[in-house]
Amino acid sequence: MFKKGSEWRIWDLHVHTPASYEWKGTKFNNNKEHDDKLIDEMIKHLNEAEPEVFALMDYFTFEGWFKLKNRLNDEDAPKLNKKVFPGIELRICAPKIRLNVHAIFSDQVRDQDLRDFLAEQEIEESNKKLSNDNLIHFIRNTGKD
Repeated sequence: MFKKGSEWRIWDLHVHTPASYEWKGTKFNNNKEHDDKLIDEMIKHLNEAEPEVFALMDYFTFEGWFKLKNRLNDEDAPKLNKKVFPGIELRICAPKIRLNVHAIFSDQVRDQDLRDFLAEQEIEESNKKLSNDNLIHFIRNTGKD
């Protein structure tokens, strides 16, 4: 049935971008030239890295994925030689511990489906939808963790 057995591949399914909440470096600022430069650096590092497959796993947002996808459509964009999937890292309420959930989506998923997924998430303690404004308000009014 199978001429070859299992093959091990190196994948990195937890890569943050400058859109992520906890990103420590230079962040996106919605200036296309600035953001494209950061995406170009990201593409360079992805291409040079050992894994062949990556998932972007930003906290609470798909913006890194959207910026990568949009940049790759530009005529002057560098070529991405790796497979990249959109993902998102969410913190969920759990008794006595912090629990993060990582959701990975197909790279063929529609942008609107990702936006709809995010729009359905709620900040439990406030029953507000997960939006940048609501998230910032929640974080500023809660403890460090």
